[in-house]
Amino acid sequence: MTASLLIALPGAADAAAKRFTVTLKAKPWPTFPVLTCEGRPTGDLLRLTGTVSPVRPGKQVRVYKRLDGGRWQIEGYARVRSSGRFTFIDRPTTIVDRSYKVRMPTTGSYRFAYSDPVRILTYQDSCPD
Repeated sequence: MTASLLIALPGAADAAAKRFTVTLKAKPWPTFPVLTCEGRPTGDLLRLTGTVSPVRPGKQVRVYKRLDGGRWQIEGYARVRSSGRFTFIDRPTTIVDRSYKVRMPTTGSYRFAYSDPVRILTYQDSCPD
């Protein structure tokens, strides 16, 4: 009886150690125009896309943003599609460089995981001479 418990424990430890794999990309990258040369907002959209593996369709990932010199804060959520992909749209309005990362929560036997951060450099368009 004791031997059967010992055999079961290593398998249980391996199952608890499984983690999601989360990727994140930004488009356009690495720079993003926020203001026109006249100082008006460009209205451009920053598209964050990524994948979660193994796929958990319908689950939500949490999108975090950190402005230069600041702390990570929740920016919003994105839903994982049946392909394992997700999309999040942001519309930066200030010229402050920023980073984004995504967190997939613990689900079933898989533990939470973060994507690597993606850094975006913001700027104001220069006027033609």
